This record gives sequence, C-alpha cells and structure tokens, in this order.
Amino acid sequence: NFVGTQASIQSKNGGAKACDLKTSAEASITLPADATVLAAILYWAGTGEVDPEVSLNTKTAPAPAARRYASTIDGLPFFAAAADVTSMVTGSGKLSFGGLSVSTADIYCAKQQKENAMIAGFALAVVYAHANEKYRAVNFYEGMQAVKNTSITVPMRDYTPPANGGGSGRFGYLVWEGDKTGQQKGDTVSFAGKLLQYSPFIHKDDAFNSKSGANSDEVSNGIDFDIVDVPPPAAGTHADAVFTTKDDRVLLSMAAVALPSKPADLSIKKTQEGEFKLGNEITYTLTVSNEGARPDKQVTAKDTVAAALGFVSAEGADWTCTRNGQLISCSYGK
Repeated sequence: NFVGTQASIQSKNGGAKACDLKTSAEASITLPADATVLAAILYWAGTGEVDPEVSLNTKTAPAPAARRYASTIDGLPFFAAAADVTSMVTGSGKLSFGGLSVSTADIYCAKQQKENAMIAGFALAVVYAHANEKYRAVNFYEGMQAVKNTSITVPMRDYTPPANGGGSGRFGYLVWEGDKTGQQKGDTVSFAGKLLQYSPFIHKDDAFNSKSGANSDEVSNGIDFDIVDVPPPAAGTHADAVFTTKDDRVLLSMAAVALPSKPADLSIKKTQEGEFKLGNEITYTLTVSNEGARPDKQVTAKDTVAAALGFVSAEGADWTCTRNGQLISCSYGK
C-alpha cells in the first residue's frame, strides 16, 4: 500500500501575496502500526529553474539528474524533482521540509488571483508492507506534464489481476497548479473509466482545488495530492488515469496505483535418474518454479530421502543445501 503527505511554503494562494513564501514547512505522515517502509519518495516543485536539492528533517535530499523535470505553460517555466529518502523515513511522525528555492519574478506574482502562477511546495509518498494488507502490485509514474484545455492519459497497466478477483486498490496523483479560484469547471480525474469524486478533495468538476486528501488538508496552497480507494479494473478495461482541464493551469507530477495482484505461486517437480540396484547411485532433481507475478526471496525446498538409501550429496546453482539425517533442505540464494 502507499500513503502520503504534503506541505506548501506559500502563505497565501491568491494574489501577489502568494509570493510571500515561508522558508520551511511541516507535515505529518501516518502509517499503520508495525508497517514496514519499503520506499519513501520526496517530491518538490516550483517556479523558474530547477532546484536540485532540498532538505527533509534537516538532512540533504538531492535529486539525481534523471529525476529533475521541467515544463512550460502559458509561457511560464516550472520545475519538479524527486529523491529517494527511504533511509530518512522509518514510520509515522512529523516531518520538516526546507531548502526550496523558486523564482518570485513578477510574471508569477500577479495581483489578480486567477492570474497568479506561483507554486512552491513538497510532497512525500511512502510505500509500505503490512501483515494485514493483501498483496498488491504498486507502480509509480513520475515526471512533469503541463495540462490546460486538454486531457492527458497515463497508462497504468503493469499488474496481473488475481485469479479470484476482489480486494480494493489505491490510486493517487500529485499535481501542482498556479491558481485557485474555486470556480474552475471541467477539471476532472478518472481511473479505469470511472470519474473520481471524494468530497471535499476531489469534486466531479473541480478536481484541482488546492486541497489534498492524502493528509486531509483543505488548504494545501498550490498542491493537490489525493489518494483514494478504487475497485480493481473490470475485465477488459485498462487501469488508465485520465487528467482533464479546461481553463485551469495544472502541472501533473506523479500518479501511483496499488492494485490486487497475483502473489508468488511456487511449484515443485521431482524427477529421478538411475536404476534402483544395490550399490548404484540415484539422482533426484527438484525443479522449483514461480508461476505468479510476485518475486519470492525466501524459498526453501525440503525432501526426505527414503530410509533404505544413503545420502551422497546435494547441490544446485544459487542453492545452499544442508542435511539433518534423511531430511535435505536447500535454500535459494537470490
């Protein structure tokens, strides 16, 4: 599964005061008790040229070159960036964000709220595992794409539905926008062909409203980070996300999906070579295969040698074998 949080350094959303920026921001992340953090990704975005390095909890978080993005809309340059901060996030708690430098040129700081173009903020997504969660395939799609008076489709198909179906999925997206009037129409998000609604964070006709459901923040200036539960796509449909705007200026930064998927499905086959004759050696071969979509890193094959046979040896590429009487155990090393 995955959860998220966000924080803006904009003191105001509309008018020239949107460019009165704070130097830092705080937010909290909440995970289930006993959850294991698998990955944590820090996102940030702003106006002007890319800022490749920010801080999380006073520790430096640099974005590698491949995770620095730029886009232009209405003649205005914007940027986004991302960094792996898994080592900095161990579970629930408060977070501090800082070190973000953006342009506060007049072109971004219009006095008219509708024309304002400032964005400056952070978002954190955390992927975790928990014993009470069903297995899901989790995929993140990352970049920066300006959207206005058009639709953008993000194909999100890298998963294998379980044979028995069932189980809910999770869908999330992160967009940055330079204005908030509360009057925009025609701004929608759909997933697997269904229009999303989640009041007050995702309205059916005003999805990009500077409110973030990821951490239940109704005043996330310039940020929309929403995460919702979704049913698995019906048979024959694609797990695609579609982002549509009319007059609104929107910068799509990330989309994420966690969908029920087949777990590891191990099979084993045993074959024998050699004639059962006193003094002969018999060779048994155990072939282990994974028919499912999920990797399994903790595989052990066990076999008991018949009492009438004497053990000689056991080996296999990437396998480590041990013997306890007539019981042979081999563990896979990858």
